[in-house]
Amino acid sequence: MQSKPLYLAAAIATVLAMGTAQAQSVTPIRNGQTVEGRLTRNSPKESDGSAYALYHYRGNAGDRILVEMQSGEFDTFLTVGSRTNEGCGDCRRNDDGGEGTNSRLRYTLPANGQVQIRAGALGDDDLGRYSLKVSALPAAEPVRPQSLEIGREVSGVLSESSPVFNEGYAYQLWTLQGAPNQTLVVRMKSENLDSMLQYGLLNGSDFSKESEDDDGGQGLNSRLRITLDAQGRGFIRATTAQTDQYGRYTISAMAPAPARPPRVSDIDIGNSTRGKLDGNSNVDPDDDRVFDVYRIKGRAGQRLQVRLDSDDFDAMLRWGIFNGSEFILDSEDDDGGGGTNSRLTVTLDASGQGRIVVTSVRDGEGNYTLSVTNAPGGR
Repeated sequence: MQSKPLYLAAAIATVLAMGTAQAQSVTPIRNGQTVEGRLTRNSPKESDGSAYALYHYRGNAGDRILVEMQSGEFDTFLTVGSRTNEGCGDCRRNDDGGEGTNSRLRYTLPANGQVQIRAGALGDDDLGRYSLKVSALPAAEPVRPQSLEIGREVSGVLSESSPVFNEGYAYQLWTLQGAPNQTLVVRMKSENLDSMLQYGLLNGSDFSKESEDDDGGQGLNSRLRITLDAQGRGFIRATTAQTDQYGRYTISAMAPAPARPPRVSDIDIGNSTRGKLDGNSNVDPDDDRVFDVYRIKGRAGQRLQVRLDSDDFDAMLRWGIFNGSEFILDSEDDDGGGGTNSRLTVTLDASGQGRIVVTSVRDGEGNYTLSVTNAPGGR
């Protein structure tokens, strides 16, 4: 019976250090408790004029909590930290981490086991009813690096019990052992994660990042080229580009594919051809982007207009020459054909030839139509 008054006294004492105005609005909240509140024109205000209500939570040092704020009347905004005043060093903030415009974030309690929670609104005119809930999360799993065999693709999973860094980014650590100074391409793929790969050094349990990649692969997948150290070792942190994301993924470390001259098809001036960017197309070893190459034959110096139309991907045309597997770019076009289609005016070389590359702006695949005609005013 005495715990509630003591808890309330501790909450008020903590907030009194921040000033009387905030102390008047403090409300204690416990693990598993949902409180109902309402932001009004009389609520405390941030410097931008947005209203908030102040809460205090008390647990144990190192506890992980989930804070959720919901409202059907305004766009919520959460702030959690040792002190939630503006400029606080350990605060985490969230706008739309929950469904719709609701807020949701995870936080690890500091040494004194206490945090403040600002249940606020995003805009200065946002007022109305809301609910706030704090739930204890299971302790994070200890960091256990796993061996990633070079040349093999394996599966991993990020869950709510995975280790986290920067208060919300779940991760798994992978170790690599190969030849000294060996170059590898690491790929992380997932259908439900915005994947992020980080490469670095491991000192005990502390990971020191040297390089990273977010969307270097297809879609939201990651692709990172790394070089192992002089002992042939390396460490990969498989994580996400956004906080509070969980799900399955695959990861692999492969030797870079040897560079090969691309396969080339012919297209005649005045004709159109239908093609498809897919797994049978050429692959750029630098970014895994698929592409097709066409050779155009005509007269030396002939000016041509090339169009690439697709309903499946954001089209990109590139004009240049190949020196073996190396492409030397002369010109390119993204959306010159209207919408996401491409149009490019080119000039054939002294031998009356040229190479046009059909690809996508990022990593799209699908059907397309390529057409080549004489440019207006061309000869």
